[in-house]
Amino acid sequence: MRRNMPVNNMKGSIPEALAGLEQLASLNLGANRLNGTIPQALAELDQLASLALQQNRLTGVVPNLPFKNYTRY
Repeated sequence: MRRNMPVNNMKGSIPEALAGLEQLASLNLGANRLNGTIPQALAELDQLASLALQQNRLTGVVPNLPFKNYTRY
């Protein structure tokens, strides 16, 4: 399952409820106006292989995500 929502002028924090999407393989929330931290709950998504969060206002540390290979921007 993929969720692509870039450049949607989304505001607020990344919803913890995304952790309930157990089959989520790709999530693109880049180029929005998201703030706060990256939820640790995303680390529970074993199928997640791609996560794009660039060009937001996120703070804090990147949780240990299940990716074997990833790039930080």
